[in-house]
Amino acid sequence: MPRSGAVLRGASAGHALRLQLFAGGGGARLSRILEFQTIPGDSNGGFRLIVNETLYSGPLSTGASCLALLPDPSQNGALTPQYRAIEAGPHSFVLADHIAFCRFFYKERLPPEAPESWVTEWRRPRLPAAVRVEMAPLVADPRGCRWPV
Repeated sequence: MPRSGAVLRGASAGHALRLQLFAGGGGARLSRILEFQTIPGDSNGGFRLIVNETLYSGPLSTGASCLALLPDPSQNGALTPQYRAIEAGPHSFVLADHIAFCRFFYKERLPPEAPESWVTEWRRPRLPAAVRVEMAPLVADPRGCRWPV
């Protein structure tokens, strides 16, 4: 576990968007492991953004979802955890429903003079400077209200 108390692994592949956030803070009894994912919606189409939440009780609790440590060519061959697929279950919580799309972006930590850079995957040991979530409703609001995208 990095000293920051959190590990973030994010990736996107079509609509199978995944973001795993192992959040620590305030002691292990208050910490949670959060896993976000989009899944197909009901028969009306679209997608749902869900989250699975479990208690963080120490490094072994995150290790339970780690399948292997494999060399990552994009990180100069550094060993990178490979996590199990996130699965929707009876304890999954729906954060957004009837959405047309949902995308995660990660802001790179760059010197202040450098232009902003947002990427669609995050496999680095340090946390990104920010995480942006973009989504839109499946059906436009008849009152003309719009979601920020």
